[in-house]
Amino acid sequence: MRSYESPSSLNLYIECPKKYWFNYIEKPDIEEEKHLYFALGTAFHSAMEFLYGEVKKSKVPSLSEVILAFEKSWTEECAEDGMPEEEGGLTLEETRKAGIDCVTRYYETKKPFNEGIVVMMESDIDFFLEGDKYKVKCKIDRVMNSGKQKFEIHDYKTSKKPSSEADLKKDNQAALYAMALRSFSTDIKYISLIWHYVRVGMDVPFSFNEKELELFKEELSCVYRKISAGEFGMNIGNHCDWCDFRSLCPSRTHAVKIEKLPEKDLQKDDGVKLVDKLTKLDAEKKELNSKFEELEEKIEEVKNDIAAYSNKFKYAVIIGSEKQAKVVLGKELSLPGKNDEKTEELQAKVKKLKLWNELSMLDAPKLKSYIKEKKLTEAQEKELRKFAEEKETLKVTLSNKKEEKEKE
Repeated sequence: MRSYESPSSLNLYIECPKKYWFNYIEKPDIEEEKHLYFALGTAFHSAMEFLYGEVKKSKVPSLSEVILAFEKSWTEECAEDGMPEEEGGLTLEETRKAGIDCVTRYYETKKPFNEGIVVMMESDIDFFLEGDKYKVKCKIDRVMNSGKQKFEIHDYKTSKKPSSEADLKKDNQAALYAMALRSFSTDIKYISLIWHYVRVGMDVPFSFNEKELELFKEELSCVYRKISAGEFGMNIGNHCDWCDFRSLCPSRTHAVKIEKLPEKDLQKDDGVKLVDKLTKLDAEKKELNSKFEELEEKIEEVKNDIAAYSNKFKYAVIIGSEKQAKVVLGKELSLPGKNDEKTEELQAKVKKLKLWNELSMLDAPKLKSYIKEKKLTEAQEKELRKFAEEKETLKVTLSNKKEEKEKE
């Protein structure tokens, strides 16, 4: 187990535990892919580190000096082998010019840089998520003291599209930064965060209250526990196509193998042939399922007619020529689904009642069984039943008349 985690490592685990394993534990000797957007972000951060380093010393460097700091870092990043000549619709040179435009726009907008006192830049802050068990190390771009025990965390983003305040308030990295700074000094009473989207010249300010940070702390502590327990399964998705470890991970090793094959040999691969066969069978199954669904609808209609007949004459068992139908009316608990507006409120309540880990991040069927089997305290059940409603259920089943007689 590692001695500490960081916002990026915890986010990497959330994205894919297997990728975390490769990156931080196994550390295979593979060539790391270079990206222009990484080089752009690194160079811009270097320019800001130089700029605010001078401001901290009560100096305001010229724009040309700040651009020079950007150019120096950019040259160092692009000097390494493997940097692509084009990415994201921009050539290497166009990306460099875009970076200089970002530096210029930011400099002209923010000068004379007197919005507060620079407290720290590119600084590491260590803190613990839970007691002294789960250590997290945060490297924060810049912290400003804006007076009256108010502090600001600043971060620079070189992405083309800015995130909304609502999305940023769901960001683990931002929440961890706020937790880290709060643990840094008892003199800090209020923390705001400002994300600078430098490619569009837009600043997005936001903040977290104590309740929101506590929820983040619980969720990330759960992630830490999974890491400690050695849970490193694959999370297969679109992100696999961009993973540095796709040539080693079972989720993409076959894709890597066949992408090197000539077109004429592609159909000869046993894996390709098997998946193509399954694709054909799946299409046939879907056609049959369509017919099956039509039959299911007709069956449901008849079951409802049987239920109405049963209700009218108070028959619990209705006899047919060959079989009989039993009609059972009951009740079942219904909880908010994934897209229900009450789901987040229910999740928050489960966490508050200290049931989050036990219910596996809100396992609705398990929660229903807990309520049904009286596994909750009276207070817990009372709170959670506010989110549940009882719905009537109808069950109509067929059985052989002869079998029923034998059972009797």
